[in-house]
Amino acid sequence: MSPLNRMKTICRLIANRDRGDNHAERLENFYARQAESYDDTRSRMLHGRQGLIDLIPVVKNSVWIELGAGTGSNLELLGDRIDEIQHLHLVDLSPSMIQIAQKRIKSRNWRNVTTHLEDATKFSPPTSADVILFSYSLTMIPNWFAAIDNARRILRPGGVIAVVDYYVSRYRPDNGWVRHDWACRTFAPNAFAKNGVHPNPDHIYYLHEYFQPSYFAEHVSKLLGPFFSAPYYQFIGNKSG
Repeated sequence: MSPLNRMKTICRLIANRDRGDNHAERLENFYARQAESYDDTRSRMLHGRQGLIDLIPVVKNSVWIELGAGTGSNLELLGDRIDEIQHLHLVDLSPSMIQIAQKRIKSRNWRNVTTHLEDATKFSPPTSADVILFSYSLTMIPNWFAAIDNARRILRPGGVIAVVDYYVSRYRPDNGWVRHDWACRTFAPNAFAKNGVHPNPDHIYYLHEYFQPSYFAEHVSKLLGPFFSAPYYQFIGNKSG
């Protein structure tokens, strides 16, 4: 993407306002204008995805589901390991993003990947999943707790859930977790909310409550240059039997 087109996309992000009568309409109105350029701009903003995916064990003939999969770009991060997976289901509520994912699948000749234009809180796969991935999608799902509950429902006992996303800490976080300062906890949610992204301190507590954690890390990423940063986390856990 040219620097000019990249700057246009960034300006749309800054100026965006939610439009639509429901979540599906608002999501599509937002992504329809930038689906083609999404991967280029987000590669500079959505940090920690490769590191998280590298930590997920790939078991031969397993079933993976990505809820809020967008353009399907995370599959690229699997590399040759994708051939070991029996089937991957990409679930998203934006037709524009699903179309990009379908183009990617066709160009890569991935015969074990299927797209689903469905709600992450209600999606039911034909078989239970071995791995469920949320990559910067929980913060864009209004009923995020319902999405996690659905993931727990369709995940097999012992299956893996992996999440990477933005967040802000509670005022007094537990478990020795990072405490973000007042400016971060106040301004980051307001800045992200323009684009329908809602960092929430309760995400990590909910995940730790309902899954057995095997990996959890907190980080800070630089966004849109050196002057705006945002905290994000990586979580991997297992569904208990």
